[in-house]
Formats: sequence, structure tokens, C-alpha cells
Amino acid sequence: MELTIHAAGGDACAYALFGAGCGDTKWAPQINRLIRTGRFDAEKPQVKVLDSGEELLLLMGRPEAEDVRHLKGLIGQAVRRAREERADTLEINLDTYRGTIAPAALVRMAAQAAWEGNYVFDGYRSNREAGLLHVSIQYAGAGQAPIQEAFAAGCRLGQAVAAARTVVNRTSRDLTPQALTDWIIAQAAGGPYETEILDCGRLEEAGAKALLNVSAAAETAPRMVILRYRGDPDHPDQVTALLGKGITFDSGGLSLKSKTGMLTMHHDMGGAAAAAAAFDAAARTGLRLNVTAVLPICENMLSPVGYRPGDVIGTMNGKTVLIKSTDAEGRLVLADAMTWAIRRENAARLIDIATLTGGAVSAYGPLINAIAVTDDGLRAAVQAASGDSGELVWEMPLLDDYMRYLKADHADLANSSNGAGSAMINAALFLRSFTEGRPWLHIDSAGTSWTDKTAGCYAYGATGAGTVLLYDLLCRMAGQS
Repeated sequence: MELTIHAAGGDACAYALFGAGCGDTKWAPQINRLIRTGRFDAEKPQVKVLDSGEELLLLMGRPEAEDVRHLKGLIGQAVRRAREERADTLEINLDTYRGTIAPAALVRMAAQAAWEGNYVFDGYRSNREAGLLHVSIQYAGAGQAPIQEAFAAGCRLGQAVAAARTVVNRTSRDLTPQALTDWIIAQAAGGPYETEILDCGRLEEAGAKALLNVSAAAETAPRMVILRYRGDPDHPDQVTALLGKGITFDSGGLSLKSKTGMLTMHHDMGGAAAAAAAFDAAARTGLRLNVTAVLPICENMLSPVGYRPGDVIGTMNGKTVLIKSTDAEGRLVLADAMTWAIRRENAARLIDIATLTGGAVSAYGPLINAIAVTDDGLRAAVQAASGDSGELVWEMPLLDDYMRYLKADHADLANSSNGAGSAMINAALFLRSFTEGRPWLHIDSAGTSWTDKTAGCYAYGATGAGTVLLYDLLCRMAGQS
């Protein structure tokens, strides 16, 4: 798809505009008649499709709330409707918007909505639909430098979300740990950062015992991918580590998942995909920030040589862990990633994202990312980034009393409470045990990373959750929001 922005209207098969601000358009008499007869309410969050035979009109009402999440969803809904109506070109008229969102934010979200609303995953279909081939955004201030920058950012982020969705949607037979590694390296091509891959030999040398134990039952070898971007060379000691869980298939191991619970477990690498996509976008933007991404990648399978419930395993950190559940593997691979980030990359702060617990899904549902945070600066930054991106977050309490659920008689701690206490909080407390006192933010995206519905900016499957949230978080930390 080609996406452009211009100050004046052009020719298209379909036009998306806000009903409340259409008075100066050639369609005003027709739209006003619809409003008078009650067939369209410009004050409600809706998209009405009108087909004149020569062109398609997509009338947008007012978003449910004047914020990024709702407005982007409304524009994305219009884009998706245009796609469903087989339009190949669409113009989004932002000059008809009468809300309170700032111009730069409006343009950025419209660009993102164009990419996200036009997205479908058809990589395994025999018949593929072309979708929208060209989308243009009409905005009177299109020539202004801040608007051009916002448009470029929206394009970059929309493409990053689409890329993350596509790699997460790929099946585990297709997307092995090596294939995910190859995708990350391909994303990095031409980027202003360096890459490093740790194979089995180097992981053994590093003492990545947790990652190696999780992957032991799989025929495919584990990897750890390191990405290094140094946008602030004047402060080399200020490195932010970005960690993403990369389990390309999670069977649960011997603590086997149900057949329905296993069905979409190829998306258990959504954290690594979001982290890699956000890292790439941030680096290509040129943020004044030093960032290192550490992405542990493997499969969690079962075989006679795999790790078992009741085992005590080591970690790169040196701590020992009693395995109460082989299905609590994400925290194990992230523990080794944290230690690498701290001891090898000298990370000053840690940010991890993972599809970690069913507890986050139960507690917060499909729209809210569960977070845990130990630093006021990171807390303020992620809350601001949530508003910038429209990706919701809610902080869970890190109650020290719950550490008793992770006690083990013959090891330093257990990897699971086996249902006691809060699974979501217990997993976060386990990870905190490996931060070595560094400021830390944890994002549990288990509920937000996948959707069963096609609506607005979302199509069935992977959502790309966390990609824009992490990008905006890094922007906030760099002072470049």
C-alpha cells in the first residue's frame, strides 16, 4: 500500500470524512439530509457507508472519547470498511475533524490507522485480496514540518505494527527460532544498529541454563538475539535494556496445555516481535537514547530429554529454580535475558514485554496490558506513553507477601505457585528477583496480543500489541515525545 499526505483533495474511489465537519465539502447537502432524517448521527461513534455508484462515502461520527485509542479505532474502521467494499483508493479528509486532538497527533494516528485498518494476514491463503493500493490523507497543514514529521512517524509505526502482526501470525512450523532470528536480522538491514546472535555454544559458555533447559526438548535450537543502538554516545553508561519473550511455540512441556489452549501458542513470541519492531522504529527515528534489545528465542516442547516438574535448574544469574510447572517457561528465559543485559550490556534499567500469564488475561481482559514497575520515572513514562499510543496499561501491586508462594525447600525459588495467590503477580515477582536492583518495568501482554475479532484497526489474529507503546515509551525517555 502507498500512503501519502497532501493539502488539497484528490481523486479516489472512496472518501472518509467526519460528518460533523463536512459543511464545506461537495457532499454537504447529501450528508445534511441524512442527518435531518435521522439516518446518520454525526455525534455517535459510527461509520456509515454510502455508495453513489461513482464513489464511496464513509461517514465517520464522533469517537466515543476524544483520545488516541478511540479516534484511531474510528478511522481504522472506515479504512477497513473501504477495503471490504473493494475500493482500491481512499482519501481520509482530516480537515473535517472537529475534535480536540492536536494536529500532529491526529495526522500520526491517521497514518497508523491506514496501515492497521488495511491489514489482513493472508500468507497461507490460495486467494489473496489486494486491499487498498493507495491511501491519501487530506490535511490543510500538510506542508508544515511538524505535520510531515508526524506523518512519517505514523507511517513508520503503522508498518512496524503490520510487520509484528505478520511474524506473530506465522505458524510455529513456519516460524522456528531460527526463522524468527532471521526475521529480526532482516528487519535490521540498513538500520543504525548492530546485531549479535548467541547460538547454543555461546549460550552454554554464558551459563544460560534456564533458556537451555526450556529448549532442551525441542528439535530446534535456541537463540538469543542482541541488538545495540547508541543514540546518546555522550552517556555510554545510560543503557536501557529492552527484553522480549520469544517462545515460538509453547506446548506447556510436560505440564501440557489443553488442545484449545495450545491452538494459538505460536503467538507466544509476541513480546520479542513487538520489542524488535519498536527497537527498529526507535533506532531509525534517531532517538537520543542508548538501547540494547535482548531477545531469548526457543520452543517449549516435550520429550524424554526435556526438563520436568520437580527438577532444580540453574540460571545465568547463579540462582537455582525449582520447576513446579514446565508451562511457566517465559519467566525462565527472561531471567537469563535480564542477567545478560545487566552483566554483559551494563544496562542501567530494564523493560520487558511478554505474553506471560493467563492471570493477566483473566484480570484485565483483551484491552489492557498488565504492568509492574519499580521506578517512579519509568512509571510516569509508561503512563504517558499509554496516552500517546492509545495502548492501555494498568499497574498490578507487587506485594512482597506473595513471595511466599515462590518459596522452595531445595532451591532458591520456584518458578510457579501452582495456582496459589495471583499468577500474574507471582510471575512479576519472580522476574523482579533477577533485576539485581535495577529500575524495571514489566509488561504482560498476554491479553492484548491476540484478537478473535476483526474490527476497526484489528484483524483476527495478532494485534502487534506493545509495538507503539514501547516506541512512545522510548520517545518519552529520550525527551522526544
